[in-house]
Amino acid sequence: MGETEVRNAAGSCPHFQHHEPGLDGEELYGLYRELREHPVARSEESGGYWMLSRFDDVRAALKDWETYSSAQGCFLPDLGFRSLGLELDPPEHGVYRRLYVAIGGRPVVEENEDKLAGLAARVVDEFAARGGGDAVEQISEVLPVEGIALMAGLSASTAGVVRAMTVEAWKRMSTDPDALTPLTQVLLDEVASRRGQASSDFVTTLANAEVFDRPITDEEVGNILVSAIIAGHETTMNASANLMLELARDRELQGRLREEPELISHVVEESLRHRAPVHLFFRTLTKDVTLHGTEMRASDKVAILYASANRDPDRFGPDSDEFVPEREDVSHVSFGWGIHRCVGAPLAQAELRMLVKELLAAGDFEVAGEIGPAVLEGGHHMGFKSLPLRFV
Repeated sequence: MGETEVRNAAGSCPHFQHHEPGLDGEELYGLYRELREHPVARSEESGGYWMLSRFDDVRAALKDWETYSSAQGCFLPDLGFRSLGLELDPPEHGVYRRLYVAIGGRPVVEENEDKLAGLAARVVDEFAARGGGDAVEQISEVLPVEGIALMAGLSASTAGVVRAMTVEAWKRMSTDPDALTPLTQVLLDEVASRRGQASSDFVTTLANAEVFDRPITDEEVGNILVSAIIAGHETTMNASANLMLELARDRELQGRLREEPELISHVVEESLRHRAPVHLFFRTLTKDVTLHGTEMRASDKVAILYASANRDPDRFGPDSDEFVPEREDVSHVSFGWGIHRCVGAPLAQAELRMLVKELLAAGDFEVAGEIGPAVLEGGHHMGFKSLPLRFV
């Protein structure tokens, strides 16, 4: 690679470290603005990697799975674990992805819509009955966890430990190759009691599934379950807090959505664009690529910055850093793009719409105190630590 290109790229972001403790959203979005001035930037952290920050480049890379491969890992440092839902390419990718559709795809979400709506109503009713409180603790950490437990058919005892075990796993993810083992074992203990049973829930179906014309193994089942359960609540948890904050700051918007509930879906998507719940994943180049005059070599790691792409003014206009409910273009990449787009996106979107509907029905609400900062967890996920709300 040319020295000039490397010098320009590295100079735009000399100290970017996605695992830096306490790296908050405001710092990151300021950094992303700088990165977009140097669209192929480089960091020497974690062994070195390139960064794509502009919308068109990010979407093109996500679509081009043959060049920007997921199969060599989507996390740095690479500790060897491979999520069967996230870190494979075709043809293996399609075989396992079909299994995930049964927990988060659109048909199964529509089939369970009444149950999910009832869950959202109960969680918000309990919150409203208290007059409000910390919406992260009482809504964001409850609704998505119970929602994915419902979709999976988890027992109440297993559902009760999912969130705490996920938090602990993210703390250890960058240094411990066994960070996910405790949660995986809890899920496999539940699977063991389901084998051979006739039931339509996801855990039982998965326990009795076949892949590549053979019975699925315990290792594969554990891998699929742990990634589905974590992804199935972590993203929605962070996205729900982001969404509630914007609504709480704008009581006029709350009133408008009560009068025009058909706009709720659009506002949900704008919130997902404005504050991406997942900021980045990595890809590995399978061949040499020259982009914007910068040469990248086969086997180089590339960080795909979803959150930066979502605020690219070349795509979303000069107000791209603002939350604009009336924005026409909300075609974000928060759930990825192409064949690796999050299979659970329909579940997350449905839960967010149901949450808004129930909050609006409960009455006007506003921010009631200091908001816990949004920090990057595990080098990838971003969400607020606390969000005090009250009904007025």
